[in-house]
Amino acid sequence: MTTASWAFLCLAYIIGLLASGFEARLPIAAIALSLVALSGLLAVIIPHRWRRGPSWSLWLAGGILAAIAVVYCQLRQPQPADSDVSRYVGRDVVVAGRIVEPPSRNREQRVRLILAAQQLNQGAPVTGKLYVTLPLLHGTGLVPGQVIQVRGRLYEPQAAASPGSFDFRAYLARQGIFAGLSGRLAAEPAEQPSGLWQLRQRVARAQTRWLGSPVGPLLSSIALGRRAVDLPVEIRDRFTQAGLAHTLAASGFHVSLLLGVVIALTANLGSRAQISIGLVTLIFYAALTGGQPSVLRAAIMGSGALLGLATARQRNPLGLWLVAATGLLLYNPLWIWNLGFQLSFLATLGLLVTVPPLSQRLDWLPPTLATAIAVPLAAALWTLPLLAYTFNTVALYGVLLNVAATPLIALVSLGGILSAAIALLVPIAGSALAWSLGYPTRSLLWLAEWVNDLPGSTLTLGRLALWQLVLAYAVMVGIWVWPLLRRWGWWIGLLALAAIALPLLYQQQTRVQMVVLDSPDQPVVVVQEQGRTTLIGAGTPDTARYTIAPFLRQAGIRRLDWAIALDEPPDRPSGWSELAAQLSANQLLHAPLAPEQTPPTLPATQVQALAANQQVQLGALTVSVLSLEPTILQLQFHDQVWLLLGNPPVRVVPPPLPPTTLLWSGEALPAEWLQTVKPTVAIATGNAIAPTVQAQLQQHQVQTYLTGQAALQWRPGRGFRTTDERRAE
Repeated sequence: MTTASWAFLCLAYIIGLLASGFEARLPIAAIALSLVALSGLLAVIIPHRWRRGPSWSLWLAGGILAAIAVVYCQLRQPQPADSDVSRYVGRDVVVAGRIVEPPSRNREQRVRLILAAQQLNQGAPVTGKLYVTLPLLHGTGLVPGQVIQVRGRLYEPQAAASPGSFDFRAYLARQGIFAGLSGRLAAEPAEQPSGLWQLRQRVARAQTRWLGSPVGPLLSSIALGRRAVDLPVEIRDRFTQAGLAHTLAASGFHVSLLLGVVIALTANLGSRAQISIGLVTLIFYAALTGGQPSVLRAAIMGSGALLGLATARQRNPLGLWLVAATGLLLYNPLWIWNLGFQLSFLATLGLLVTVPPLSQRLDWLPPTLATAIAVPLAAALWTLPLLAYTFNTVALYGVLLNVAATPLIALVSLGGILSAAIALLVPIAGSALAWSLGYPTRSLLWLAEWVNDLPGSTLTLGRLALWQLVLAYAVMVGIWVWPLLRRWGWWIGLLALAAIALPLLYQQQTRVQMVVLDSPDQPVVVVQEQGRTTLIGAGTPDTARYTIAPFLRQAGIRRLDWAIALDEPPDRPSGWSELAAQLSANQLLHAPLAPEQTPPTLPATQVQALAANQQVQLGALTVSVLSLEPTILQLQFHDQVWLLLGNPPVRVVPPPLPPTTLLWSGEALPAEWLQTVKPTVAIATGNAIAPTVQAQLQQHQVQTYLTGQAALQWRPGRGFRTTDERRAE
């Protein structure tokens, strides 16, 4: 078989793995048979029109291989065994097990770790992995390989109940984790075992000794990747928002720098010595960073380049890229859904196919400067569609920032790796070199903060459809492959951009709906009406961060027209402070506040206190304030009349209009409430309804929804649908 045939089969395998993502809509067998049928159809049509292309037998072989990839990916999906610790979800337990990954801190300043369970309640043997969170005092000092005992209650990880929310359950399931435990250490942990973690800690301590925090951990993260260092969440957020998240992950950029230095230093030692030293360096760096997929990919490509030097054969970087992808995905097909893996390969592809033409167009610049501009520009171009599809946002200045900061990133990365290598041998010397990198590292941190403070630093796009993502990459591949398209590349790119942007703008300007999001503490409602948006309630900071903000991003909402703050307990932090960093509002309405209370911090051009019996017109939405203690609002939107209860009422307040929908926390209500209100639909936030209320709702045959199971959407002419029903369509 020719090299092109092998490349065709490798691509067929990767396409088959990607096709397995449709398993939520189609059975695996149907996907596999569809791929075989499609390949058969192409085998009949394509060879007659493209005689230099793949033969009919190769098309069939590719279809069969793609079908096998679908089945293989499904077979490799982790499933809980009969002895898996997740079988005991809902119980208070003591679990003994071994830590399998470096512990780190989460946003709540608790230590999170992955535990390979071994024993339950000091008796029954169990298997499987467990996601564990511990108080900071209990988790500090724990290391991979250490055996610990944790006491707490096993729970099932949360699925994505609201559009745009992170599906924590699916994320853990792909790693073979089906249960979580939030608890405390039940006994003194076992002695710390030896391992590569000691080398990483040696490096981190040396680089932090004279730089302090957060500069020292930032330098270690740039050199070894954030998996090797417990970098503060705030720093990760700043770099991600600025479009510099890749600098905190050990990747091909770092491996290329390291390999280039090794080849330069060993140029006079002969090919065998050069290859041996290079391979040992790659293996050691991959192990030191924790064996991350991006590093493994780069190490495989680097090994191929070294072997090419040894055999004096012409190297094919694109072939090495494809071999690395296929080899790693044969080892673990589930990496196809790892975002870091996807971004790493796309960035590398961009470097291979786009840097040369970009450098040619920049030939009027000095070669070093042209390359410094072309490299980050090519990587950003090929990763931008996937980032926009995944996060619904784009770092507006990210490309320019990467171009401007490339020399700084290269200096800090290479210097950090060199400092790490020296620190392993002579820690004090490694600390001295790290100290000399303090100003460049601080400059990089300052750049990220400065860009994030610029107006419009983050552009909210809205939710891209899969066909829009495919169209973006089809255009990019077409421009790369066909010279004719390359001549008209700018115009074709603009047309593709219009095809992506115009549907998003149309949806935002024509959408009319009410959405009740998952919020366990108080109702949260988003009302959208032809480009105008009203947000009612913000819940806790966690609700705002993990539910409301992701929904607004996937809906393309960058600014609220109106926001209504419901009454909140004084001892609980408000979600408005979390939203303030991302949103602003034209008008903020809230209940009257006591002098000692802090008003909601959401930036607004106009702030207004609500009064009892007041009626406010917010576009097509009419809000009537029936009560403020507790908050009871009547919402009129098209033919809908909703009664929203901020807290369980203590007295009956007859609404002016008979409501069609009751929205409340699910807690117990006075017996006369339902007799007075008589709704046709009842929506409870959270996962449960008080038994007495549930009995009354069933007696009156009221349609009931729980937002803890799935967020709820109402549209004119379509009625109520859960987000699960929308995904199924």
